[in-house]
Amino acid sequence: MNIPVNKQLIFEHFADRVTPLQHRMIAEWLEDPTNQELYYEWLEEWELQNPQYAVDVEAPLEKSLKKLLTEQPPFQGHLAGQSTRRFFSPWQWAAVVAGLVLMSALYVSRTYIRYRSETTTYGEIRKIVLPEGSVVTLNANSSLRYPRFGFGDKERRVFLTGEASFAVQHLKNHARFVVSTDHDLDVVVLGTEFNVFSRPRGAKVVLQRGKVEIVRTQHPTARHITLKPGDLVSLDSSGFWSMKHLTRPDAYVAWQEHRFEFDQTALAEIAKLLEENYGMHVQIADTALAERTVSGTFSTRTAAELSQVIADLLDISVSQKGNQILFKEPLTP
Repeated sequence: MNIPVNKQLIFEHFADRVTPLQHRMIAEWLEDPTNQELYYEWLEEWELQNPQYAVDVEAPLEKSLKKLLTEQPPFQGHLAGQSTRRFFSPWQWAAVVAGLVLMSALYVSRTYIRYRSETTTYGEIRKIVLPEGSVVTLNANSSLRYPRFGFGDKERRVFLTGEASFAVQHLKNHARFVVSTDHDLDVVVLGTEFNVFSRPRGAKVVLQRGKVEIVRTQHPTARHITLKPGDLVSLDSSGFWSMKHLTRPDAYVAWQEHRFEFDQTALAEIAKLLEENYGMHVQIADTALAERTVSGTFSTRTAAELSQVIADLLDISVSQKGNQILFKEPLTP
């Protein structure tokens, strides 16, 4: 007898209480894209009913260091004709100082010890497979930090600076995958594909498949925004939110194949891309030129190739000297 795949069965699956046969049925059911969206909706509902607990792993170290620095040492002794008081011999002082130096060094270097960092140079794109199977494609001039000795049972947290595309592996224990950025913005997900941009000028999250939740971690009235496939959430440097739906969200991950897809994109915006991805210093001769727009898809691997393509399309001149690029109107005869 075939058992229908419904919310009750999916909830049992999330709680890891299904048989191998039921697990296979659910896998076949998920081959339908419509069912995938329903799956993520039920997943969100199940999570709200079964909140996860994240352990604060840094608190014990900070507490121990504070205790060591503030408490009186346990050494005691007597001096003739004087009342009992605490004192250190020279070797005891040396031992305490050495201990403080060691503890301080461990505290400062705890990030390096606990985490591994992957970085890309200007113009470099690299794929990284995380210990639990998720795949991260790291864009140029970006870095990803993740636990050196594996993730915990309840949460898989990574730290991104720059831009990356994520294909998250859904695990049997339903551990959350969290991307933290420099903008106090977290992207929370269990299994999906999305792109995260986090640079000084702002942050963007584009969802290709599945469902993710955006959380402003340090905002006094923290908002939780749930994205559906095709949604784009942007956060500018002033903290202003905006959200829109894209007809072609895959255009935002074209960089993985060294492609750039522009849709009425201003030259000023392209200049920022050249600075962020290739480390160039771009000058545009005047404001009117900076506002001119470009549309189209271009495959380029270097800053020189991209800047020349843009100059040809706009019928302007471009010159490059070292890491300096100048766009300007051509001289009239």
